[in-house]
Amino acid sequence: IETEITKDGARIKAKQYVDFRNKMTRKKEWQQLEDEVQYEGRQLDKEFVNPSQIRNIIREYKRVLDEEIFTERGVDYEVPKTLIFAKTDSHAEDIVHIVREEFGEGNDFCKKITYNVKNEDPESILQQFRTSYNPRIAVTVDMISTGTDVKPIEVLIFMRDVRSRNYFQQMIGRGTRSFSKDDLVKVTPSAKIKKDRYYIIDAAHVFKSVKVDYPVIDKKPAVRLKDLMKMVMLQPDEDNLTSLAARLSRIDNQISEEDREKYKKLTGGKTITETAIDLADAYDPDAQYEAAAVKFGLKEDEEPTEEQLKAVTEELTKNAIRPFNKPEVREFVETVRQKIYQVIDSVNIDNVTFSGFDKQAKENAEQVIGSFRKFIEENKDEIIALKILYNQPERRKELNYQMIKELKEILNNVPYNLSTEQIWNAYGRIVPAKVKGTTSKRMLTDIISLIRFELKIDDMLLPYGDIINRNYR
Repeated sequence: IETEITKDGARIKAKQYVDFRNKMTRKKEWQQLEDEVQYEGRQLDKEFVNPSQIRNIIREYKRVLDEEIFTERGVDYEVPKTLIFAKTDSHAEDIVHIVREEFGEGNDFCKKITYNVKNEDPESILQQFRTSYNPRIAVTVDMISTGTDVKPIEVLIFMRDVRSRNYFQQMIGRGTRSFSKDDLVKVTPSAKIKKDRYYIIDAAHVFKSVKVDYPVIDKKPAVRLKDLMKMVMLQPDEDNLTSLAARLSRIDNQISEEDREKYKKLTGGKTITETAIDLADAYDPDAQYEAAAVKFGLKEDEEPTEEQLKAVTEELTKNAIRPFNKPEVREFVETVRQKIYQVIDSVNIDNVTFSGFDKQAKENAEQVIGSFRKFIEENKDEIIALKILYNQPERRKELNYQMIKELKEILNNVPYNLSTEQIWNAYGRIVPAKVKGTTSKRMLTDIISLIRFELKIDDMLLPYGDIINRNYR
């Protein structure tokens, strides 16, 4: 899903009245802008908030649910378990509020699951999301990004970018867990089959951004940043250093160029990115070996000793934590990540500019249809039902339940491994104008419709029951 303001940002003219919101207290002050303000899409939900941008993404997701995905569950479906990745805790609050409004649901329907949840235990909410009917939608920043198993999740929505390749893969992994039909219907009663797929909705260009191998993950997300900066000096172990490196990498993605220069000046020429790399390298075996080779003049095929590795690790660690010996550096890092005020842009109303499956999804759909064509070609003279449909379609009345069941079983199993739902959805993506009945539950006889459509006997792909009713009339 792409919107105009996500892509291009917006401009607020001078003298306009806008809300200034305190990110800590979330209290708003109505003030007049002295100068014209231009912001980019990457600044959204940091220095600037545009409620219509969030609202349009959520509204479009609701439309997609109604018309395009999981349509076999019928019109009375419940929203599939959905996990939304937000940029910050404040951003998560905004998303939760708008989700509840757009879906017309109460507090139980959508909840924030972060380390800053008030009046509720985040672990308890997470357990509810995993095993109970509600919440249907959860919004998180980091708490469910890695390592947490929530099998019922069927939709991931990225409303934030991610630059770390490893972190991104772990976030995607939240949707990959398989789940039996019996277990899935306990939390999603309208599910007709086991969890055989999940959807990723990219609302932040996360699939287009360049990914970098940051081998660091925040292993201490519950520790406050200002405490973590002190901990690296008192106890510079691997968990503390790599956790701070992960935090600094995220901060560097969020702050302005002006703030980057301020940090560089405070540290005597070292950037935030360089500091993060130094922290990660202190316990990176490759960096340690390279440093040992330089320090001790080792030959290319010569391995460093344990004493040499220990010496360079201590040196790398000392160098990495040096910036945090300065109180002014620690104070700057703590304050720069949360500029006190956000401008709430209610002046510029956003519009959805694109919503659809990406190129890879289209290629997957074409591959499914290609496999279906191969199935027909290889079995047109072998399977009785297919033989009748392929060579003598006028004899379709002779088809019986056993013939159709045999046809479907061969299609479902090796080497084809195709379901009627997969094929129907694939045609829906490639030729949507010719596919009807996507909200219907797939019946055994719908395989006949698929074959007739592929063989160009029918111009439209309709549920087989609709074809019979139409012919009867």
